Amino acid sequence: MTDFGVSCSFLVCVFITIEAKVLSTMWWTFSLRKQTRLYYSLFRGFIHPFLMLYSSPTVALGIPVTGLTLALFAFLHAQFFEMTFYDKSYALDFRFIFGAFMFACGFVINRMADYKLRELRLKSGVKKYFIPRGFLFEWVSCPNYFGEMIQWLGWAIATWSPCGFVYFLFTLSTFVPRSRHTHLWYKEKFKNYPEDRKALIPYIY
Repeated sequence: MTDFGVSCSFLVCVFITIEAKVLSTMWWTFSLRKQTRLYYSLFRGFIHPFLMLYSSPTVALGIPVTGLTLALFAFLHAQFFEMTFYDKSYALDFRFIFGAFMFACGFVINRMADYKLRELRLKSGVKKYFIPRGFLFEWVSCPNYFGEMIQWLGWAIATWSPCGFVYFLFTLSTFVPRSRHTHLWYKEKFKNYPEDRKALIPYIY
């Protein structure tokens, strides 16, 4: 995520938090969502970079710096939900169930794609580049971005909140151009790169 993109989301989240005026809540729903969002951000910002193998050592160090900003964004995100009240029956609402399912699926896709990339670098060497094969790499160049995009779409649907949808739009604003850049890099680097493989969304983009 770019520093500019994170900063924009930070400002938007502050605006939504200030403007949010809601009337009732369930403490357990808030607590679960708050902890999930914060723990995930800490994982992506501070643990994930050191699990992966990058061609440049500065990449792993740069991500936690951005992670600090992301953690602040997560805190503001959580504060928005602290003021949000849901009826007890919302736990059985289709939006919550379907959104939670999407979030779980996206997380699995994201982790499996990252594992595939890490496994490829371990076998081939950090300084070498190869065409990723297997799993969703057969359909898109960046299944890790695709999985995370599904996660936050699921989050937005499950919480049915402006803050959630703003964050989903933010992920689109970063993953769409980044996946396109990566896709074009693969095509330029490898003359035999699969022509039918898309950048981010299978069969579409």
